[in-house]
Amino acid sequence: MSEKNYADFVRDEAFVRWVLTPTAGDEAFWEAYLHRHPEQAEDIRQARQYVRNLSVAARPAIPAGEAGLIWESLEEKLKVRPLRRWVVLARVAVLLLLLGGAGVFSYYRLRSTGREGYGRMAPDRDLTEVVNTTPQSKRVELPDRSVVVLEPNSKLSYNARFEGDKREVYLAGEAFFEVTKNPEKPFLVYSDYVVTRVIGTSFTIRAFPDKQVVVSVRTGKVTVFSRKKQGTSQEMILTPNQEAVFPSAEEEVIRKLVPAPRQIITPEQFSDFRFEETPLSTVFTTLENAYGIRITYDPDVLKHCNLTSDLSGESLFQQLNLICEAIHARYELTDGQVVIYGKGCD
Repeated sequence: MSEKNYADFVRDEAFVRWVLTPTAGDEAFWEAYLHRHPEQAEDIRQARQYVRNLSVAARPAIPAGEAGLIWESLEEKLKVRPLRRWVVLARVAVLLLLLGGAGVFSYYRLRSTGREGYGRMAPDRDLTEVVNTTPQSKRVELPDRSVVVLEPNSKLSYNARFEGDKREVYLAGEAFFEVTKNPEKPFLVYSDYVVTRVIGTSFTIRAFPDKQVVVSVRTGKVTVFSRKKQGTSQEMILTPNQEAVFPSAEEEVIRKLVPAPRQIITPEQFSDFRFEETPLSTVFTTLENAYGIRITYDPDVLKHCNLTSDLSGESLFQQLNLICEAIHARYELTDGQVVIYGKGCD
């Protein structure tokens, strides 16, 4: 596939299908694409955000007659192949936004349907509710000075005083949380059937109706678990640059690395990621510390491998690609960590 820009992604049927109705094959393809083109991670992130946000607006809010007129007027220009109707309308919504015509969807109404149901998820008591029906992110400051960045088409409920021994909030949609640390009062986010528990950290939750739930960690540690019908729960601890994917309440949770890992600290040694005849074990330790991830390899096999390379300015996956190319090795992503396979060096 040739290099794409932002607009190309939102016009790509395979990309839209991956965002809205992903299959295992779609996940594998786009994960591999990100590994090959890490420089496009930000374009992909923004394109995914627009497709997700406007697909909701395109489905329930547009009257059938007007939707048909929109489709007829754009179909010839866009030259798209047939998809399921609502998927195509999601693409049209994105394209209209890019062309300045997003006002057609201004009467979008945020719905509270879903597997768990927002109304049933939040307890029946007096809560403060914030709904973001704008196309921009919305900043919300909670009573404990924690900050929530609420994304479009999302809503958040919380107790105005955070009484009791827990800080509880309820989310439908997507939000980034930067939680004020308080060991005496854990912070819990209820999103669909998933519970996220922290003391103080920063993370993102994506839990739109009828979609998989994803919890991604930027800093600190997060515990997540599913409120299964049987009353049992399997906890998973996430660390920086890891995410948990809950395909459904019945399926097992999957731990992965986020699509574009961020550097969380600057290493004291090799802070510029420039290496000269550096033992590979030192290189991997530098990356582990910088990104807060685990890199697994056989030290006996790679003990004679040294690296001379300038990895500055590269994403994590591109750094791994360059390292593996230099030592004729390969890497895989397994359970939120990196596994290196190689035959060693002479």
